[in-house]
Amino acid sequence: MASDAATDATAARLRTLRAVRETAAPLARAPPGVLQHFDVSLPALDTYAARVAALVARDYAGAAARVPPHTRWRHFCVTGPAGAAPAGVSGVGGGEDPVAGLAAAWRAAGVGRVEVGRRVVDLFVVSVLLDAGAGAAWRYRGPAASARGFAAADGVGRSEGLALASLDWFAAGGLSGTYTAAAAGGAAAVDDGLKWRADAAGLRCVDAAAVATALQADAAAGNAVEGLEGRAGLLRRLGDACAERPEYFGGGPGGRPGMLVDYLLAKVGVTAAEVDARGESNAAAAVEVPFDALWEVIVDGLGSVWPATRTRLGGVSLGDVWPCEARRRLSELEGSSAAAPG
Repeated sequence: MASDAATDATAARLRTLRAVRETAAPLARAPPGVLQHFDVSLPALDTYAARVAALVARDYAGAAARVPPHTRWRHFCVTGPAGAAPAGVSGVGGGEDPVAGLAAAWRAAGVGRVEVGRRVVDLFVVSVLLDAGAGAAWRYRGPAASARGFAAADGVGRSEGLALASLDWFAAGGLSGTYTAAAAGGAAAVDDGLKWRADAAGLRCVDAAAVATALQADAAAGNAVEGLEGRAGLLRRLGDACAERPEYFGGGPGGRPGMLVDYLLAKVGVTAAEVDARGESNAAAAVEVPFDALWEVIVDGLGSVWPATRTRLGGVSLGDVWPCEARRRLSELEGSSAAAPG
């Protein structure tokens, strides 16, 4: 049996980006029948690359940089049959890009660039963790869905519906324990900026009932959502990580996913004040950070978010991963080939 030190070293290596690439790359050369769901034909890749290049040339004037990245951000931009309401007219959700619209509104209100970044990361991390299959029948019909042009009778489902539901939840301050505590304290005026965050105090209080309310889940009305408790558990564990990993997320009740922005800036020796003092253009304020640093935050900082049923080695969570049966079969096949007499 491997020693604890050796096991820890193996776990640490497997959590690196290099190990992910080295482990996955051999699957591209797997012979037919080894992969579980499809076979790879490397000669055919040139044909499909040419097809993609032709589509980029047709739809984006050949400029690959103009192709919108397929990220969570795009789910917020879904547009219904009625078209999106103008930005700022129907609360959050309007305009061509509701997240960019929110960021612009915050900047216009005097919010610094780094805090805008923190807020966007807060929203996106929570939204991604909520984005598991909700069921084919589920629909969201909240304010953001209306602002995106979806009629109440139809609503919007799938990842786009979950994105808009998370946007409304975030905008209402439902994920900010700081805001909730200030409002409950009976203060004459609560700082509106406090609601635009997801902090440890708020996330640790999330239960299945809160998720059901945010997603408008109602089994009796035919709008059931699968996995409410699982989603709630992810958000509570996110709150734990924000509170217990101050090096990444600030720590304590006010710890936030968005504080990873500060961690990344510190990695390259830049302060929030320096970024906020830069010019108004995005190019002037841009800061380049190493991708390995972001990978570390996700794998190490958020490793505890995943359920205990995920793959572990020596008690160390390897993240949102599972063993790859095809990789084992390929290793066995290549080992047999190497051992066979020539």
